Amino acid sequence: MQHKKKLQNLQKKHIILVVTLLLLGTLIVLEKSGVTNFYTTKKSPTTGSSQPVDSINYGPPTKQEKNSGNEQKTKLTDQDPGQKVVKPSTAEVVIVDASQYDNNVEVRAFVANLLEAGTCTFTFRIGNNIVEKSQAAIPDASTTPCTNLSIPREEFTQAGTWNLTVTFESKSVRGSKDQKVVLQ
Repeated sequence: MQHKKKLQNLQKKHIILVVTLLLLGTLIVLEKSGVTNFYTTKKSPTTGSSQPVDSINYGPPTKQEKNSGNEQKTKLTDQDPGQKVVKPSTAEVVIVDASQYDNNVEVRAFVANLLEAGTCTFTFRIGNNIVEKSQAAIPDASTTPCTNLSIPREEFTQAGTWNLTVTFESKSVRGSKDQKVVLQ
């Protein structure tokens, strides 16, 4: 009886060994065929350090990356000498978010149809009460975002639904957008 039990334990160990070898063999075949990539690393061209292939580099942009981005901006903003660039007559202001977060009122907005520096003015109104702040608007690759606004809630005299107007103004274009903001 004991001999039979030892034989069964030995068979189990052999089965586990065979399955393990099959799994290892499969992983080796997958690695060699390029389906997986557990061991391959490459040198980063900027830092010289090794990192896994296809990894994300969260470091600051290299000089080459900055130059490439600046070239793309120049292409988007330069006018073709034979083609007249038509600027919009009104700035298309988009309010992405306007909400109270704990003890701050935050607003995020941008100008969708223009790449031109200017000023964004945020005007909150309820009854005769007005809270107004201005922030710079600086063009990026495809839009002109207003610098994010954060105002302490205590600057607002009362709770309720405030009317918000975000106005963008540059040397050549103006535009605005209205939205309601509920403050606690």
